[in-house]
Amino acid sequence: AGDFLAWLNGPLLQSWRPSCLFKADEHRFAQELISFLEGSVARYTSGGSSHSCLKLFLTRDYEQEVRTRSIPLQRGQHLLHRFQGEQQADVVMEDGVLTDRMDVLVAVQADGEALSYAAEAFRNDRSIVLAAVQQNGQALRFASDELKHDREVVLAAIMQDPVALQYAPHGLRTDPQVLLATLPKKAGPAPPGRASDNNGVGGGAGPDAAEFSEWTSVHPASSSTCRVAPKPQGNPNGPTAAIANRLRDDQPSVRKGACLALAQLGQETVMQYADELAIRLKDPNGDVREAACKAFATTNPPASAPFMASLPALLEDPDPSVRVAACKAFSKLGPGSEALMAILAERLADVAPAVRVAAQRALENFGSASVRIFVSALEAEDIGLRQAACQSLGKMGLETIGSKAVAALAKGLDDERWQIRVAACDALGLLGEAATEPHGCRIAMLLADDDGDVRRAALETLAQLGGALASIVGFIAAHLNDPRWPVRVAGCKALSMMGSAAEPYTNALAQLAQHDFEVQEEARQALLRLGIEV
Repeated sequence: AGDFLAWLNGPLLQSWRPSCLFKADEHRFAQELISFLEGSVARYTSGGSSHSCLKLFLTRDYEQEVRTRSIPLQRGQHLLHRFQGEQQADVVMEDGVLTDRMDVLVAVQADGEALSYAAEAFRNDRSIVLAAVQQNGQALRFASDELKHDREVVLAAIMQDPVALQYAPHGLRTDPQVLLATLPKKAGPAPPGRASDNNGVGGGAGPDAAEFSEWTSVHPASSSTCRVAPKPQGNPNGPTAAIANRLRDDQPSVRKGACLALAQLGQETVMQYADELAIRLKDPNGDVREAACKAFATTNPPASAPFMASLPALLEDPDPSVRVAACKAFSKLGPGSEALMAILAERLADVAPAVRVAAQRALENFGSASVRIFVSALEAEDIGLRQAACQSLGKMGLETIGSKAVAALAKGLDDERWQIRVAACDALGLLGEAATEPHGCRIAMLLADDDGDVRRAALETLAQLGGALASIVGFIAAHLNDPRWPVRVAGCKALSMMGSAAEPYTNALAQLAQHDFEVQEEARQALLRLGIEV
């Protein structure tokens, strides 16, 4: 172990280039690490202690994990066998791609996502792709376009993992037979705490079959034995009808899947089963209520009437995921009555951040109908609510919100809390020069604010006025020396918008372009905008 640690702190530390481990980069990181280790092993073929320790590290207790984890680990297993000198044929790889058919078949049978390492010809090999998706449904994303359109391949993938449906083409994603295959199979009562039956409140399990039966005894119209069946249309024994019948299943995961499948089939299908979906809006399980909201989001009035009738209760649902789904569906179907708008406005102060954002986006979509709500929110005590109101009014545009709302926004420039001063500046900047100019002097006063974020916001907003600020160009240029680099960046941009008035300060910009690492790119762009080659 000591030799291995010495190797880590010596040759590895000197040679290895760190990589970002964000999700978008982890695949590349793993490939680079494997390549590096492969090269390291080759360099230590003399049998040195570091080589032996590396082999021990690669083999120690990881073989089972390698067989069950990600693609890079699966590839690591092949490299492992090669470096251990086991009695088996080497894997044939060229530039990191598997080029031997048998190697590919063995690899995908162990880990379907190893298909990502197969040559293009094998991604279009039906038997190989079928083996891959039967092991891991999400391997479908690595199949050729031709096989992604193959019904049997897609069905095999979603039978293994329903999530694989997202990788199928639109025609199959809206195929009733394919959607029916994504629904969970009939099962016994859900075990306590099962994630798929989570009702979203406190992370506990949703109602099982016994609880559902008890609930349906109180809500007979929703019972799985209810005599009110969905209105038949087309083949009553077809896959669409089979999906609709699952709306009354005693398992929450099945009812949820049925709601989402009907939503995938589109507005006409949702309209056909609107009455049954409306019952699911009152389902005892939060996941099901959320899915029913998503189904109604695909409709238009009057088909959305059952949803709108249930909206007040949905917006106050104990499950935050249901409240989010209700806000999003309302956004597509609203704006509705003033009473409904008032209930939606209350969600701007919801305890769940995701609900607050969903309500804010919904109100923004309603345009002028929601301006009054946002203007009222500017007077709220909650800082977050006031910031959201500023942001939304800025995004909605001057033509939509009108001059009275701009005047209400401008009051925030004098607020005692720096967060509100920043939000007001940013919102006026979004509204453009026509909204900014009448308040230019008040914004310019914020250049002397004690808070760096306020100074930054003021400079960015004033930049829209360009040459009209020639009288305070020196004051703006002074911020090129601000201790906060975002302020210096904003100062560069503001100067670049002032044309000839900024000429006395081009040397200062040039100095930043050469010596200020955090600001140099913006300083260079500022000089270019002023017509000076860097």
